[in-house]
Amino acid sequence: MARQVPGQTSLLGYTNLASVVEDRIRRFIDEYRPRFIYVFFSGGKDSAAVLAAAASCCKDRVVAVFNHIVGQTHALNVQAALGVARKLGLQIRRIVPKSPEHLSLELARQPPRPGELLYLVVRSYRLGLDYWSAVKHWGFPAPAERFGKGVRWCCSEFKEKWWRDLPSNGLYEGKPAKYLLVGVKRSDSSYRRKKWKDSMVRVFRVSRGVDVALAPLADLSDADVWSLLRHYGVYDTVRKQYDVLGHSPNCLLCPLMNTEALRRSLTVLPCSYLASLRKTLSELRGRYSEGTFSFRVLGRWLSVLDETVSLKKCPVG
Repeated sequence: MARQVPGQTSLLGYTNLASVVEDRIRRFIDEYRPRFIYVFFSGGKDSAAVLAAAASCCKDRVVAVFNHIVGQTHALNVQAALGVARKLGLQIRRIVPKSPEHLSLELARQPPRPGELLYLVVRSYRLGLDYWSAVKHWGFPAPAERFGKGVRWCCSEFKEKWWRDLPSNGLYEGKPAKYLLVGVKRSDSSYRRKKWKDSMVRVFRVSRGVDVALAPLADLSDADVWSLLRHYGVYDTVRKQYDVLGHSPNCLLCPLMNTEALRRSLTVLPCSYLASLRKTLSELRGRYSEGTFSFRVLGRWLSVLDETVSLKKCPVG
């Protein structure tokens, strides 16, 4: 029997979080009838809770997808993601696609199988660059919708566009579609509260069809999520990266991270990486005018980076 979470407010007539989340997933599958369900998995707490719930109630219908971003995803995150997959009994299938066409051919040759994790080691979608080479090519990924300067292209380039080439797993209005579970919570940001205000299910019209997404954790809090991870026995596996860094390091150095998260992230990186990073950040900052979001953020990053280099006693020059 699933363990009661102390103090949890009743949701949908239930008092047990795991039952609530698993029921939502079952209802989604029963309504849309996909052949299987994708779980887009970052290795962080929210997507881990979604994956654990889906594996608990519908393991024979689950295909998890984890993107290891070359030059950006930290080893702690890889360890967490693969550790969760193993604890949940998922088979791990590692693919290093040279291009989207290569990924499509690989998945046509051996289609995704329920009960497995697709572990994709990816570079940029269009040019095959690692993360920082891509940043030097396209510029610092400032979020245009919030600051009006630049384009936050990194999530699209290293995640969303690769997912676009995954095989469809069902039909929507008679057309091929992908059905997926995501670890979105309304409490994460005002943007997510707005976009997921009225429903836990959203339909996205994408260039190659339709994505239908369920966010089964939408109305949960961070405390709820950690309770779920304890219930499913993967708390310690996920928690280690947070204890070291304070966040999930799938995107270790996110342009939106605060100073403390940046400082903690830099401390786990070797001196050789920090030296290369400083050169890249200095070059990037020279491209922007004073007062822009990217100029300000890169200045802050360089200041914290110099502090870290000094504390770690890294050789200079």
